[in-house]
Amino acid sequence: YVVEGAAPDNVIDKALPFYVTIPFPSANGAVVTWLYDVHVYPKNAIADKPVKTIADRPNSVVIGSNVTWTITQKIPTLSSTAASFTDAKVEDTLDPRLTYVSSTVNIVPTPTAPKLDLVAEDFTFTSVSGQLTWTLSSTGLEKLKDNQDSSLVVSVVTTVNDVASGELTPGKIANAATVTINKKPGVAPPSYTN
Repeated sequence: YVVEGAAPDNVIDKALPFYVTIPFPSANGAVVTWLYDVHVYPKNAIADKPVKTIADRPNSVVIGSNVTWTITQKIPTLSSTAASFTDAKVEDTLDPRLTYVSSTVNIVPTPTAPKLDLVAEDFTFTSVSGQLTWTLSSTGLEKLKDNQDSSLVVSVVTTVNDVASGELTPGKIANAATVTINKKPGVAPPSYTN
């Protein structure tokens, strides 16, 4: 009886326990042999790292310009129909030179399929000192389960309010994001605009 123990950080749902019989019969043509070295490959639900991009990278951002950042997280496939998503949140710490304007949260099945807008009861949004957080509710988590292997997409519109700030690189504004699913955080590499 095999139960998975430790798993890599990107495993959000471990494989279900299973049985292995040893020795295991193996046929090679008419000859049947017994295998004593059995290899198993558990099917874990793995969360890829999120991706953060700029929807439209202006050639010359000036003070007052709007910049839209898009955070995309592929929704993992759970190990069974009995498994579920216990929590999910998207966090974005804005560069101090950016001001939050608005955001949308969607599930996109495929690049060509229509997106599913998440509504007010599907998540809560907080903004504290430039720390933006979208936390999915039980209805939002159910929509994730119903749309496994699709993408959770958060689009964030910000306004540039400065081009230089202390020790930050003048004129280069970076932004990263973290997506946590089932208590497993994944960090998107920062994207930037000039």
